[in-house]
Order: sequence, then structure tokens, then C-alpha cells
Amino acid sequence: MYDFWFTLGSAIMNPALLDAINAVPPVFNLVDRTITETVGGKQTFKYANKTTAGLLDQESTCLVRDAIWNFLSKNPAVPSKSGPPPISIYTAGKFCQLLTIPMISFAVNVGLANTAYTDSLKGALPGAFSERFPAYLGVCLVDTTLQAKLAAPPPDVDVDNSVAQFGIDKGGTEWPVITGFAADPNLAKATGSLLNVPNGPWLKTCDDQFLFWEANNERAIL
Repeated sequence: MYDFWFTLGSAIMNPALLDAINAVPPVFNLVDRTITETVGGKQTFKYANKTTAGLLDQESTCLVRDAIWNFLSKNPAVPSKSGPPPISIYTAGKFCQLLTIPMISFAVNVGLANTAYTDSLKGALPGAFSERFPAYLGVCLVDTTLQAKLAAPPPDVDVDNSVAQFGIDKGGTEWPVITGFAADPNLAKATGSLLNVPNGPWLKTCDDQFLFWEANNERAIL
């Protein structure tokens, strides 16, 4: 999951990453998918997705994985001694899904998030940001609870926990960028659009948040 957040945040910082992925090009074959749960022989849950469920193509997904890693290696969003994280099939496949379904408007929403990020810099230089900064931006885009807590940042245990785990420097120049990014209306617009796509990838079986999203994270593990 970390590599997905990192890739998402890197795309927010430099949307040219999406061009590199689209050049592969990504493939995602739509299918009708129904998930049914039973307890004691009685059906307790049924979810049908006819708009954003699909199957990955092996060749395209692996090429997308390599395209992401190669781009991030040549165009690091922040300084790193170890380079970008290894890119999983999950992350490559997720970007195949997001970039090939028009109703998700992924590139448009990343563009809105990029505007929020650019506006929040206010002269700060990414070269001074911590190594996991891109991942923190990425999780802010898909985690509305964390986003809201960062936008109005009185002391909060969830914020402190996230800052510790992502290695964010609250005393550095990156912190006002993060809080400004979280409070920007362009980010709220992008997040609202992405998370509310009908039968979208972040409903019912969502698994991309840091803080638990009640009614959507229960089925994160299928």
C-alpha cells in the first residue's frame, strides 16, 4: 500500500508521471462483478459492480509497473538515498484502472490536487522535504478523515500517529505545505469526485486509507 500512496503523491507533485503511464498504454478489461456474503447460510451482503470492476492484463500491468518505477527513479519528487519503493502489481493495476475508466476523471482530479499542492508551496522547496512526503500527500487525497484533521490541525492523536509513521517533520518547511494542501478547496473537490464515483473503486471494498473508513474499509481484505 505504501507504494500506491507514494506513486499517487508523486503524480500530484508531478502529473507528467501519468503521461509516462499512459504511454504504455494501461489496459483494464471491465467485467460485471458481484460479491455475495453469507453467514450461517443466510445472505447478509450483496454488492454488484458493473462500472469499475475489471481484470488486469499481464503484459500491460507489468509494463506500467516498470514505467512508474523508471519515471520515479529519473524524476524523484524528493531526495532519496534508496530511490523509489518497489512498485507492486496492485499499484500498477490500480493505475491501469484509474486511467482507463473515463467516469473516474483521474487525470482531472490529480490536476486539481496538483493545483492545491502548488498553491500550498508558497516558496518551499521540495528538495528539503522528507523521503515519505509524497506518500503522505497521496494518502491525503484518498483519506477524507485524515484530510479533515490536517486541515484544522489542533493536537490530534491520529495526526500525530500518521506523522510518526510517515516520518513527517512538523518543525520543517513541509508541515505548512501539508496543512495548506489538506485545507485547499481544490483538494476537497478532487477527493469528493474520486471517492463518490458510482460503484467506484473506493466504495464498499475500499482498502487505500490510513484511518479506518467505517462502512467502506470492513471489506478491504477479500
